[in-house]
Amino acid sequence: MRNFSVYFLIFFSLFIPHQGLQAKIQYSLYVTPTGDFGTELDSYWYDVQHSNLSHQVVTQYPPHCTLTSFFDPTQSESHYVNAIPLAIADVLLPRIITIQSRLHRGYQTDTILLTSTYLTALATAFQIRTQLPVSVIKGPPGPSFHVTLRDIVFDEDSKLRRIRALENDINLHANARWRVALYKKDNGVVTLVKAYQLIPAN
Repeated sequence: MRNFSVYFLIFFSLFIPHQGLQAKIQYSLYVTPTGDFGTELDSYWYDVQHSNLSHQVVTQYPPHCTLTSFFDPTQSESHYVNAIPLAIADVLLPRIITIQSRLHRGYQTDTILLTSTYLTALATAFQIRTQLPVSVIKGPPGPSFHVTLRDIVFDEDSKLRRIRALENDINLHANARWRVALYKKDNGVVTLVKAYQLIPAN
């Protein structure tokens, strides 16, 4: 009888969810390109996914530039959503959002580097509004803001040549509009929570 009780408890613990276990949820602030530049990146994402060259950045994420690293929430989701328009209002939005871009290639990653004082100011305003640690900001004085195009070392040189040929087709000078968006990662699955279009001042 004692053995039966032990087996029953083991079975019960395996198949009945534990009350204390909770899904891992984190948030991150992105800017995502729209306009002609957004179309350029959407085309690159599509071509990579349909050319047997797919990797994590194009299968799990939209084309984006990360303003903050993923952070553990200490407040409600609505608090972070509401902080976005407040942060946008805190920073003087110029008539033209100047973002200089250039292609950077490395051993494991290829990126489009973005230089913009506005992005730095926006990320800082969001960090202050949400009382997050300064370390969540991804841009300067740390690594530059960027859009990751490749995050894998291919085992065949031919694949690297093919993906870089697709990178060369991206028009880095295409007209760009941007939206700022809160994304949620729930047990590794990334989804959009809320986005706001950045509209330059008249």
